Amino acid sequence: SMICGKNRKNMTRRLIIRLSSLGDVILATSALEALQRRGEPPVDWVTSREYVSLLQGHPMIRRVIAFDRKSGLDGWGSLSRELWNEKYDEILDLHDTLRSRMLQRWFSGYAQQNPMQARPRWIRFPKQRGRFAGLTAI
Repeated sequence: SMICGKNRKNMTRRLIIRLSSLGDVILATSALEALQRRGEPPVDWVTSREYVSLLQGHPMIRRVIAFDRKSGLDGWGSLSRELWNEKYDEILDLHDTLRSRMLQRWFSGYAQQNPMQARPRWIRFPKQRGRFAGLTAI
């Protein structure tokens, strides 16, 4: 359950994953409006390096995390450990590709290694679901 507005200490820490493409990254920002209307705190967002400037400065984005797709599997693995250490409560997977599914699998492995750390709730929004239709209902 998501907590709205009142006690910032108990607010949900969220990460959005949408790496590409240009149009999809822009469309995915509609999720931010829904969160803002509900009084939710700003989110962190992982995107491809070339789209960072599109997201920086948005009032509902606390931090934009750049991923260089040229860094390959090793870079994605390093980033996965950094993201795990951020202790997100919820991950909105707006990418839903092999790469983001690998991240979820790695998080499961980290959770087994760190049983005291809560595993984030993972919510997938497959692209085929009407180009992110329903994001406003998060």
